[in-house]
Amino acid sequence: MSTGGESLLCVAVETGNEAEVERLLQRGYPIEEGGVPGRTPAFLAAADGNLACLRLLIKYGANVDAGDQWWGRTPLMAAARTRQNSCMRLLIEHGADVNIADFSGKTALIFATDFGDGECVRTLIECGADVNVADDDSRTPLIHAAAKGCDACVRVLLQHGADVNVKGDAGWTALIKAAEKGLGSCARLLIEHGADVNATTDYGWTALMYAVWNGLDSAVNFLLEHSARVDMTDRFGVTALHLAAQKARSRCVRSLLKYGADGNAEAKDGMTALHKLALKEWCFSRAWESLVVAQLLISHGVAVDRRDGHGNTALDLLLTLKQSFQMSDGPNQCLVDLFELLVRGGSDVNRHVNDIEKPTAFMKLLNVLEYEKEVHLGRVEYDIEGLLVINIGRVNKAHIVRLLFEYSANGGDGFDSLSLLEEDNGN
Repeated sequence: MSTGGESLLCVAVETGNEAEVERLLQRGYPIEEGGVPGRTPAFLAAADGNLACLRLLIKYGANVDAGDQWWGRTPLMAAARTRQNSCMRLLIEHGADVNIADFSGKTALIFATDFGDGECVRTLIECGADVNVADDDSRTPLIHAAAKGCDACVRVLLQHGADVNVKGDAGWTALIKAAEKGLGSCARLLIEHGADVNATTDYGWTALMYAVWNGLDSAVNFLLEHSARVDMTDRFGVTALHLAAQKARSRCVRSLLKYGADGNAEAKDGMTALHKLALKEWCFSRAWESLVVAQLLISHGVAVDRRDGHGNTALDLLLTLKQSFQMSDGPNQCLVDLFELLVRGGSDVNRHVNDIEKPTAFMKLLNVLEYEKEVHLGRVEYDIEGLLVINIGRVNKAHIVRLLFEYSANGGDGFDSLSLLEEDNGN
């Protein structure tokens, strides 16, 4: 062994010293004696694409199927991982098993798809590799190829009988993997070969849902153009439109509505897309996309005062978590404007006014702005007094009484404007 832990033969192979390799072999040096991970000289030669050294090792009797100690990977797998097609052919010509798997169930073909080489994939298939073999995660070469976006690999696999709709772990299909990553050309190939565009994972998510969640507009439109259903639900009753609204993906929302998505569809918790948008507004810094989404939903007939399974409207939910935890990672101007948009769309600003245990949405908004006064520099119409003035005529007498009692009593800056509200309402 050398001082570095590698055998002398391994060192000669790694440095490409063919003369030294042959000299050691002629003297009977142990041909399978490997390096620290147990990788044999043949493994190293195949991985490096050193065809001459690999040929010498095979000539002197190297085991072409010897796996390393850590992963059980053979020289053929090493060549597939590094796209060494010539070394692969040499190994196969000398009896390498194309379907042997490593400790994780991966074959040389799966490695070839993982590392995106269509020619290596073709070589292995032509030499008998199983195109539908699955690794320990139930992922086939096609699923691996789709996840990597290797069109050449996908094409070769499909041409040789790969099952286009087989499911891997958690029910993922090749198309769902491609859609999740926005790989349009790969998705097109799969659909042209019969991929089920509406297949679902174990959680009920479709390719369309993953594309929407990740904001992949072109993939969303492509799937919709190829008959992806907009009304499918996951195990919680959530649709693609719910997801698009939750993420404030305005272009996705527009496309889904164009293809007939029901804006009033309810998930199992009773929430519509508008509820999802309002509930999540507190935790995403999304600029004005929320407003665009809200306007799209309202203009398509979404009921702004629809109650969810807990009796909450979108306006009820808008500031619930932001008020409770004093979150400050989103633009509060957007919150104010979304509040205004919902009210103009028909939400009842006086809801809960007679329930002393529940603050109204307007009260929640005032509390948030009182906590974060400095957020609104330069936006006079969104300061506390400005909001009170804007809402003259909206809040009823009972609402004003609560505001006077609960807000002004706590030293709120809008006391003078509250008095104006009181006078305007004839008190």
